[in-house]
Amino acid sequence: MKFLTIEELPQCTTISVNEAAHVANIGRSTAYVVAKTGDFFETVMIKGRRRVLAKPLYLKLMGTALPTNNG
Repeated sequence: MKFLTIEELPQCTTISVNEAAHVANIGRSTAYVVAKTGDFFETVMIKGRRRVLAKPLYLKLMGTALPTNNG
């Protein structure tokens, strides 16, 4: 399974909790707890699955504005 890099986050709308754990460099179990409580990950439920919003996660991890695709 290929995981996303932090640079790829702005191109996504949502990512799995497992992918968010990898990007945030935390354990999978911790990521599921954080996603459920909403302490760090902003999540939405899509067809019964919890998904992490990618752009807010990017902003929290990078602390900067989203990059533009101006080349």
